Amino acid sequence: YPRLIEVRTDNGTKFNGFEFQELHHSYGIKVKPTAVKNPEANAIIERIHLGIGDMLRIKFFEGEFSLNDKTIIVVENEDQKQDAEVFNQQLKEICGLQLRIMQSDLPMKNIILLQKNSAPDFPADGYHMTIQKDRISIRGKDAGTFYGLQTLLQLIPIDTNSNLQSSIFNVQCLKIDDSPRYSWRGMHLDVCRHFFPKEVVKNYLDWMAMYKMNTFHWHLTDDQGWRIEIKK
Repeated sequence: YPRLIEVRTDNGTKFNGFEFQELHHSYGIKVKPTAVKNPEANAIIERIHLGIGDMLRIKFFEGEFSLNDKTIIVVENEDQKQDAEVFNQQLKEICGLQLRIMQSDLPMKNIILLQKNSAPDFPADGYHMTIQKDRISIRGKDAGTFYGLQTLLQLIPIDTNSNLQSSIFNVQCLKIDDSPRYSWRGMHLDVCRHFFPKEVVKNYLDWMAMYKMNTFHWHLTDDQGWRIEIKK
């Protein structure tokens, strides 16, 4: 399913349609650019794992946000706190950072601000992300905050080939508007005909979340097998 992604710079220049093609494989969807219009912008976009039919719009700005161990995640409610805790755990595993999570209405800098978007015309599970030099704000609806944090995680430049442990990660300033085209975005796993260990299933769910899917079809029973424990 090819799609066009609208990409603009801060001076209004439009890269004439990054065309992407979804490549399906057993553990998700890879997004591969078929036309490179700007190498630096393309390198950033390549890191974003788009969901099925995502409507993604990106606008780049000059400057970077420095993510470090002093950065604070500011939340409004308990649901956002849970999303932040998942993000924090992923962040620790990927780059060793553990951020403080707090609830506050005070103006602050060096923060990741999570906000609820309750506008009636805003798409379900969509989010708006703004990365500035002094803060990152994510305004999401329903699961949109979680999906926005997943995108932010993918925007962090991690050098997997380097043995050096960095404590500061510079994230490009930009704006993203992203929302799913389809309300049902699922993956199927057949554990009846093919046995999968528990950790593989949990990893599968993590991949689904990363690709912003919301429905897990778990094929547990069939005439070939029954993957539900019965102790009788």
